[in-house]
Amino acid sequence: MRVALVGADQNWMADYCRRIMTLNFAQDRAIDSPSIVAEVLAQLNLPAQHILTEAQSESNKLKLREQTRVAAEKGIFGAPTFIVGNAMFWGNDRLDDALEECAKLATSSH
Repeated sequence: MRVALVGADQNWMADYCRRIMTLNFAQDRAIDSPSIVAEVLAQLNLPAQHILTEAQSESNKLKLREQTRVAAEKGIFGAPTFIVGNAMFWGNDRLDDALEECAKLATSSH
């Protein structure tokens, strides 16, 4: 979670999340290990140690606490959770539903 917060506004975020979620949900690997996270960051040709250090910083921990508070206020209770427009989709098996909703919103906005 902390690394995801560091990369929230970075162009590598989508690839990172996809790889981490695949490890966890498709390959049933633990993703809470710094070595696993570093491996994924290295696969993306990113400065793994720098990102991990930033992820562990006090300022990032405070950001995560705030994000957790906001998530709780929205009723988010697990991962992965996808919010599309006003709809919330929870669970790996709901990704296709969330993507379908994204497509509907994209079509209706054009």
